[in-house]
Amino acid sequence: MNFKIQELLYQFGESEKKIMSKVLCIFAMAVSAILFLLFLLDLVSAFPFGRVSLAMDLAFILCSAVIGFFGYLTFREQR
Repeated sequence: MNFKIQELLYQFGESEKKIMSKVLCIFAMAVSAILFLLFLLDLVSAFPFGRVSLAMDLAFILCSAVIGFFGYLTFREQR
């Protein structure tokens, strides 16, 4: 990390651990949102995967929603 950026972050009271944990939470929410939309699109229009299995589409939609919710809760705790 550049020294000037690190100095600015310390001025705002953010440590590297807090910043990294927030970035990881945002990344988890972004990946879960992409998976949610991808499998929802497959469920609705059979576009990416050809709706091979309805059960797998529903399972991936449910799991990605749960992971996104957990990422949101963890992000909210980081404040």
